[in-house]
Amino acid sequence: MYNALLDKYQSPARIDTLSATNVRKILDNLIEKKLILCQADEEGIKDQQIILRKVEQFRSSALINRLIEKNVVDSILTTKRLKAFYQRYGGEIRLRQILITSVADEKIRADIPAQAAKDAAALSWWIYQKIQSGEDFEELARQYSQDFLSASKGGDMGYLRWGRLSKQVQDVAFALDVGEVSKPVKSGFGYHIVQLLDRKKRPFEKEKSTIKYQLAAVYSRTIKNETEKYYLKLARLYKVRLHHDNFTKLAAAIGQFYAPMQSLDANIKHMILASYRKGHIKVSDLIEAVGD
Repeated sequence: MYNALLDKYQSPARIDTLSATNVRKILDNLIEKKLILCQADEEGIKDQQIILRKVEQFRSSALINRLIEKNVVDSILTTKRLKAFYQRYGGEIRLRQILITSVADEKIRADIPAQAAKDAAALSWWIYQKIQSGEDFEELARQYSQDFLSASKGGDMGYLRWGRLSKQVQDVAFALDVGEVSKPVKSGFGYHIVQLLDRKKRPFEKEKSTIKYQLAAVYSRTIKNETEKYYLKLARLYKVRLHHDNFTKLAAAIGQFYAPMQSLDANIKHMILASYRKGHIKVSDLIEAVGD
């Protein structure tokens, strides 16, 4: 998450040892946490219940999540966007489906006209026409559906939230009225005919956190990019500076193998690797982080 910031401040003298790379990642983490803790303090974000040093890493993670949600996620997943999603996809729907994947099954081929046996698309449309002419969806599902999980239950898939179906099917399914049957829908699995049996929808405020979680996955790339921009903003705000000469000395002291950091010379341990407006990070801080 913080790579863009480290790239901005990286030393011209490249350090290619594996151990040095790992140390750089630890430094990356520490800078990120220090900036987040500083900014959380500035914005009055506290967590009085988590104050023991023993769980400092969990406190930091909680503050990171709160600050990122407040300053990044909420600007992307606005209330307007959440409500629009809620109107179309909120709650749970109970579906029944008939899935046709092929016409290779001899038992099916023996029971259908030649035109319907042409391919999966033709068979699905033939079944759809039978439903439209009044035949029972449940019985047709038992007879023809190739979804082994639901066929024996008359195609009943139970209650499903958004994200549990292929995009093609869920876009159609969530737009149906209760009792309505869709035309055949093609997905990577085959051809689906779905019927909406029921819809359960709690008030928006009770669904809000679930919807936010669902949309965070959809907008994950945008959130990641904006989070990196936010860290860069914090780096400028707190005037982050990496002490490249000291980092080079540390890398040389560690060597190309995983030399125990506890065995480093005291002078090395006291070297400052990064500084910012409200403090600094020494080699000893990295050693402590490795110990944690």
